[in-house]
Parts: sequence; structure tokens; C-alpha cells
Amino acid sequence: MNAIYKDEFNRMWIATMSGLYLYDPTQNQFDITYLSVPKIQYLAIFMASAPPGGIDIVAGDCGLFYKDKSSSNFLFKEMIYKTCPLQLTEIFQTSENKIFVGTNKTLFELDTLSMSLLKMNRLVSYESFEFFSIYASTINSITEFRNSGKPYLIASIYGHLVAIVDPDKKNVGLPFKFQSILKNDYLDNLIRKIYIDSKTGFGYVASPKVYNN
Repeated sequence: MNAIYKDEFNRMWIATMSGLYLYDPTQNQFDITYLSVPKIQYLAIFMASAPPGGIDIVAGDCGLFYKDKSSSNFLFKEMIYKTCPLQLTEIFQTSENKIFVGTNKTLFELDTLSMSLLKMNRLVSYESFEFFSIYASTINSITEFRNSGKPYLIASIYGHLVAIVDPDKKNVGLPFKFQSILKNDYLDNLIRKIYIDSKTGFGYVASPKVYNN
């Protein structure tokens, strides 16, 4: 299992390498959808609320699957960036219903009307961190937090750093500056998943490495 999502009907969507499973607790049964594109190695399941009536969206390493909630069949769209096919590795909806997609290249916002990816702005000079771009580094976790009432995103760029994102301005900002962490530790980000509880503000990190702050 690569990802699990619970929708507004209390159903559990489970993304696996062999297909997309849906568990309905009212019927106590699993249904499986075999997505139409072969060689899927990774799925990040997310059910997005978008007009009209809502859209179900599944991100996979081969592209984006989507359908109206009233439909039973998914459509498929391959995502291309600078003439290269993208691998989609994470998908996240903010509290303001904006959808962001992590890939093996960089972070994008998803336009749900055209099903296209919108490029973000890079505010940081990564040369100071001894590499020249985040390209070819997988974004494997996206979550949301609030500062003075304004929502921001945290994007974990695996193997490089943890960045702050302004979803309104589409800006990828400075990485977190932990006082006790040396610069080289930015290049050793082994975080697999970040979760922030919207009610308590507590953050949880899944990583083989121990972070003190």
C-alpha cells in the first residue's frame, strides 16, 4: 500500500501497485479499480473537491487519473515538464481547496479545470546549499500549517531539504532553519512523511533519522 485516504462518505481509498481499492464500511466490502495505464509503480490517492460536483483524482508515477464523482471510469493524462514525462509522487489539497502536486522534478499547483500543472516560483538561491536545483529530487510529502492565520505548506524534498511554500503567491521559499542543524543536514533530508494536526498544531515526522528540533 502506497497511500490511504478517507473521503467524506467515510470510505477508505487504498492505492497499491496492482490497482485502486475502495472499502465501503456500509457494505463491508472492497471494490478494486484497475487503472488503464500499465507499469504503475506508485500511486498517491487523493479525492479532490472541485466544481462541478467534485472530482476524484489519483496521482501515479505515470501521470494523473481523474473522473467526475458521478462517473465510474477514470480518464488518464500524462504530465510533461520541459519535454520530459513527470513522475507524480504526492498530492495535497489545502484548507482553501487548492491542490498541489509533488513530482520527481519540482512542486506544482494543479489547475482542476484544465487538468494542467502550474509552475511555482523559486525564491531561494540553492547554490548556498551546494546544489543548483531541486530537480531530480522527489517531493514525497506535503502538508499545511498556519502562521498568524495565513496558510503555508511544508514540502519535503527528499535527500535535499524541507521548504516552506506560500500557496497564494505560488512561491517556494527558504528552507527551515533549525538552530542546531548544520548546513550539510539540509542535504540529508530523509523525511518520508510530515503531518501537522490542524487542531493542535503538533507536527509528526516519519524518518529513519532523528531530528532534535
